[in-house]
Amino acid sequence: MIDKHSGESHAGLIESKRRRYTGTVVNIYRAEEALMDPAGGPYTCICQEHGTICNFQTLWMARHHAVVASWCEPCSLEVWCQTDEEERND
Repeated sequence: MIDKHSGESHAGLIESKRRRYTGTVVNIYRAEEALMDPAGGPYTCICQEHGTICNFQTLWMARHHAVVASWCEPCSLEVWCQTDEEERND
């Protein structure tokens, strides 16, 4: 499949999502087709900016978590800092 954000072809790529708050791109793969370890689950999310990898048992969970920053520590910190700054400005 072709990554809609980079235009590159990736083995096992199911889809690519952009996080609303951080703007980072997360790709969802079929782990085995992408030659990744499927031990944590057959679907793998990769934060393209930070290289953080997280596996999920179902495609639904991978899609849900792709747009949530909590599994990528740098993205999570970025969201937390943005939220904290917005609260201070109110």
